[in-house]
Amino acid sequence: MDIGLRAKASTSGFSLIELLAVVAVTSILAIGASLIFSGGGSGAARAAEVFRTEAVNIRRLAMLSGIDHALEIRRNGWTRLRANASGDWSEIGSRSISDARAESTARSVRFHDDGRIDAFDVSFKDGSGAVLCRAADGGLPRCALR
Repeated sequence: MDIGLRAKASTSGFSLIELLAVVAVTSILAIGASLIFSGGGSGAARAAEVFRTEAVNIRRLAMLSGIDHALEIRRNGWTRLRANASGDWSEIGSRSISDARAESTARSVRFHDDGRIDAFDVSFKDGSGAVLCRAADGGLPRCALR
């Protein structure tokens, strides 16, 4: 006995799953586009962050090994140095930067085996600005836009 009270299924519009899929794909595309167009920051900011990380790691290396280390600053990057028993320095690696140039108040930054860092100012410049990295009173380096 059918009295004609069937529910009609709506065929117009989109289901919730379809709408969520469209939103997810659009979000992924928007994130990708923002990363491409932002360029990840200026060359000076990227170089300064790499330098700051390198300085923290070299300081740790000096403390763990009990041997003084240094970063010799060059216009296009820096060289990692380790002190020898004779008082000379040996190169243990280098890092080049291509999208910024480095300038320093000192030729090199020394990291002592007791964790102290000689005071320094290193600036990284590119076409859009400059970032200054500084360590004072034996503390860890800090970098800021200039």
